[in-house]
Amino acid sequence: MRMTHRAPMNERRAVAVFTLALAVGVAGGLAGGATGATLAMGRSAMGRSATGRSATGRSATGRRADAASSFQQLSPQVWLPIGLDGSGFGPRPTPVEIVPVLPPPPTWTATATAEATATATAMPTAPATPTPPKGYHEPLTDRPSLDDLAGGYTSARWYETLVEVLRRRYPTGHHIVTSLQDSKGKAATWTNGQTGTFMDLIGALEVTVHEMNHQLGFQEGFIPTIGKRYFYEVRDDLRVTVDVVPTYNRSEIAQFVTGPLDNQYKSVYLTGQSGQQGFYTLLDEFNAYTHSLFTGYGTYDLYPASRHVSNRDGLVTMMMYVEFYLRLARTKHPADYAALRASAETKDLVRLLWDRANFILDTTESIPSLAYKAEAVEAEMRKADMLGEVEGFLGP
Repeated sequence: MRMTHRAPMNERRAVAVFTLALAVGVAGGLAGGATGATLAMGRSAMGRSATGRSATGRSATGRRADAASSFQQLSPQVWLPIGLDGSGFGPRPTPVEIVPVLPPPPTWTATATAEATATATAMPTAPATPTPPKGYHEPLTDRPSLDDLAGGYTSARWYETLVEVLRRRYPTGHHIVTSLQDSKGKAATWTNGQTGTFMDLIGALEVTVHEMNHQLGFQEGFIPTIGKRYFYEVRDDLRVTVDVVPTYNRSEIAQFVTGPLDNQYKSVYLTGQSGQQGFYTLLDEFNAYTHSLFTGYGTYDLYPASRHVSNRDGLVTMMMYVEFYLRLARTKHPADYAALRASAETKDLVRLLWDRANFILDTTESIPSLAYKAEAVEAEMRKADMLGEVEGFLGP
């Protein structure tokens, strides 16, 4: 097992994510493990197409020991990402460029009276909820008030406040965070001390959900199957597990990411050890950035409109990477492409992730504060030939 460790990065906020990875692979002759996609407690949602906006009994320690003892049996063909800082499995994420908040966000102050009464500055008026297009659909937050949590906030109860905000504003994020073993400890890693004020905590929500989603996938997929199956928490009522098909390193698509397409994500995901990962970890990032945009949508009304973050940028970048990956697989790695297309569960997963991503992209299209510099990448991602790669992959 080869791992790279670095000192923790003390940054105020991270929009993108963990970078390096634990190298593990799946040898061709490994026996055991279930086959087929597992869709638990949910329904298959295929309401949007790739071609347009709308159309179609052991302890964790014991299991880690089992996984570690099996690494010598595995060949380094598949790289499974993890974000388990403090557990011995990998470094903290590398932050990327963050847009400063201008003007400053609302602050919550105590007003001195005869009795100490906690009062809060007024929340920004919640904007109207956009109407998403027909096709794939899932419930969106109706923006229940957070005034009670903001006005009564104490850093001693940061975790309880975090999970309650998610319960009200993004239930799937709540499910991700609370489903992880040692949830509070892992959340403390990703909030990274940003719990002094209510708005500090809100600012840490997106990266916390994003990273704990990765950790949940490791907990539910990699550990119990010793790397043979990959787990995706798509919604709180829809979980997907697929067999891993070894595929080529995603660093090979870096050649296409040039000019205005070369944003902060290229160096994070297409170079170094991260670049040695394959298709299923790319889908994992795709899913995680979808969660980031859903989380941002749930709380963007708490900030002034002048504040911009790169939630949309991350998602459309991962979608573009998927398109480049499928194109290069089809043209340069035909065996990998054939193996992926032969996996009905993988095709179903790609379709589901694509539909859900388009749903939240369309829902948030009129919310500029959730994007930074997404225009060029999104335009590339939506080109007919690029969308055609997804449509062709999903076809019969």
